[in-house]
Formats: sequence, C-alpha cells, structure tokens
Amino acid sequence: MGEWAGVAVSFPVFFFTVALVVVIAFWLLVLCGAAGTGTFDGDVPLDALGLGGLPVSVALSAMTVAGWVTALAGRAALDRLTGPGALRAVLSLAVLGAALAAGLQAARLLRRLAVRAVEGGGRGPGGRRGVRGGCGAVWIDGGRCGAVGGGADRDGGGVGVVGAAGGAPVGGGPEGGPGMAAGSYPQARRDVGAAEHDGRHD
Repeated sequence: MGEWAGVAVSFPVFFFTVALVVVIAFWLLVLCGAAGTGTFDGDVPLDALGLGGLPVSVALSAMTVAGWVTALAGRAALDRLTGPGALRAVLSLAVLGAALAAGLQAARLLRRLAVRAVEGGGRGPGGRRGVRGGCGAVWIDGGRCGAVGGGADRDGGGVGVVGAAGGAPVGGGPEGGPGMAAGSYPQARRDVGAAEHDGRHD
C-alpha cells in the first residue's frame, strides 16, 4: 500500500492524482446539490477535442480517471524495470504522454457510447423505444425525452420529441429548430410510425 501511495505522488502521476482529488470533490458537491453537472459547460471548448455534446464535468472526469490509471500503471512498471537516472526520466515523459492520450480516448469513447444510446435507435434511456429521424431522437413510454444537443422534461404519459437544429420536427415544434410535442400514447404510436415511414423513404 505504501509503495502505491509513493507512486501516486511521483512524476508524472502526481498531476493526475491532484486532478482526481478535485474530480472526487466536485462529484461530492454534485451529490450534495451544491453543484450541477453542467456547471462548467460553455467555459471549456470541447469540440476541438472531438468531445462536443458531453458535459465538461463528465468529459474531464473520464479523462482524469483514465489518465490516472494509465500513469499509475506506467510509473509502477518503470520503477520495477528501470533504476533512477536519465532513462527513467525520459520514459516518465513518455508515460505522461500516454496517460494524456488514454484520457482523451476514454472521453471520446464515452461520447460515442452516449451518441449511440441517444441517436442509434433501438432503446433509449430506461429501455424506452427510440426512433431516429431527421429531427433527432424520439423516445416513448417514459418521463424524459432528449437528443444529443438538447433535452426536455415531460410530465405524464405520451411522447416527447426533441429536434436538432436544421431538422423537421415530428409531432410539432418550429421548423428547423428544437421542438417538443406531448400527446396521448396512441398519438405517440402514430407519430413514431410516421417518423419510421418517412425515414424509409428519405
């Protein structure tokens, strides 16, 4: 245990250890209601990293955890395979680069999984049936509807539709912009059927 603690505060793991402590503290604040998952959205441009659509807090948390694990494993391997000196210093820089790359790839993987869950059809959150169309994603039989780039809450039964920019909304909403419609379950079935029919003939 003491050996791993020493590794955790050695170069380059130290940077990720500090970041991990900050991440844990942030999510504790979220659990206590003192902060929200979207607190930093808009402050950090994630599109340049291929992470657009993810909350900043989620993306940075994934990068931190994956980077910390990679750096910890890499530094532990260096301590066992090399002695103090220039070689270990150079290889430590390589471990730092590998940890940063691993963190970025982990966040990108998380984003891809989120996009598939929301827009890929099949099942949406909570096992609700999803339909992918020009307006984004349609989820029925549940309390929340959403699509990548937007979200909306709905009370009661029925259907929720969230349109992405430039899409034609299903079941109501302004043309070319976000839209949401709520109705009865039978109407939801007709709306979903129409969306599937239109998608097959595009």
